Amino acid sequence: MEFPISYYRYDPLTHLVSRYQYRSEMQMLINQHPDAQDVFCYVDIANFKGKNDMYGHAIGDLYMVEFAMFTAKRSGKHAYRLFDRVAYQKEKDQR
Repeated sequence: MEFPISYYRYDPLTHLVSRYQYRSEMQMLINQHPDAQDVFCYVDIANFKGKNDMYGHAIGDLYMVEFAMFTAKRSGKHAYRLFDRVAYQKEKDQR
């Protein structure tokens, strides 16, 4: 099965930059702004798998989408989905 390029660039559930594109995006940001003093946050949703198993994948997906939207709104321009975790970058003027 062949997936479109966008499948690898963006997570199909949350529409955040995917784990496949994450390293390229971070390297690009570092190269563009080598002297920037930004904050990188990595959020692990506690026991997400257990909650997903208990309440079902539909509820788990809804939770992940809502959490991704919440995080993306507060992170500025850059938010990423890495498995069941969300990572984001805060720009210095947004802290």
